[in-house]
Order: sequence, then structure tokens, then C-alpha cells
Amino acid sequence: MTQIEYLSQLEKNLTNKISKDEVYDIMRDFAEYFEEGKKQGKTEYELTLQFGDPKDVANQIIAESKVRIAQEKPTIPNLVKAHVAVKGFNILSFLIALPFVLFAIFILGVVLFSVGFALLCGLGLILFTCGFFSFAPPPLSISAIFGGIFVVGASLVIIGLLVKGIHMILLWIARRLKKITQQGLKKYGYGVENDEE
Repeated sequence: MTQIEYLSQLEKNLTNKISKDEVYDIMRDFAEYFEEGKKQGKTEYELTLQFGDPKDVANQIIAESKVRIAQEKPTIPNLVKAHVAVKGFNILSFLIALPFVLFAIFILGVVLFSVGFALLCGLGLILFTCGFFSFAPPPLSISAIFGGIFVVGASLVIIGLLVKGIHMILLWIARRLKKITQQGLKKYGYGVENDEE
């Protein structure tokens, strides 16, 4: 394999997987490696054998890039991307994440249903009171309206508590996924600091 072929395959395997600036820097570095190797009397063929398969080299570079990003900014998406880049996506990772995702979707559905039902009940009570008790004595209409407002207010408080509870559950899930991913990265030799929040 010639230098041009090697660099072309390497660039092809890196493009759209890491930033354009990183691709440019890596391509420049490998061009320099080829030049230094030639100065030492090595042929392009010997250098390509020394560097290894361009696809394997690209995968290693992508993994290192994702791990570096995860170390700099250890968010769940970055950690998962690093884990997948290092280890590759497998069925075990999918099976570990699936229950958490389904649980989060279920909780979100329950909250949305609760919000809609509570608000409709409160607003319905207010509208029903205003429409059907418009000829009733003022204290009855006012008390019914305040009752509807109370139902809406109480519903919003309950919804707020539900949202806070869901927020806490999702934080727990995120921390658990982060821990699993960090353990996987450490297993493959990438040290990611575990910063407990």
C-alpha cells in the first residue's frame, strides 16, 4: 500500500466520526510520520505495515477522541459514545439500558396524563360553575369558582411534586448509567474520573 492509499483510507474512516479539525491534524501528523520514516530509509510499504490497517488505526483514533471528550465533559451521552467507541455496541449494553429507557418513557406518560387530567378537572369545575350557577346567589358561585381554583392549584402542586420525584429518579438512572459506562471504560484501559454529584 502506498502513502497516498493509506492516507486516503485513513481519512475515509475518520471523516464524519470526529471533528474536521481533528481529521486535518491527524492527516497532517501521518504525512509527517511518512516523511520521517522515509528519511530513516524505510519504504512506504514498510511504514504502512508498521502503522497497521488504516481502519484499525482510525477506530483507535476515534475511540481515543471519544474518551478524551468524555474525560473533559463526562456527560451521559459522551460517556456512552466513548463506551461504544471503545467496546462497540453489544446486546448486553442494549439490555442494560432498555429497562431504564422504558421506565423513563412510562413515567413521562403517567406525568403527562396526570397533568392533563388534573388541569381539565379544575378548569372544568370552574367553567361548569360559571355556566350553570350564573343565576345562583353570589356566595355559591364565588365559592364554587374558588373551589375550582383550589383544585387547579392543588393539581399543580401535586404535578410539581411528581415532576420533582421523576427528576430524582431520572438523576438516579443517569448516575447508574454513568457508573456502568465508566466501569466499562476503565476495564478497557481508559481512565475516566468518577465524579459523584
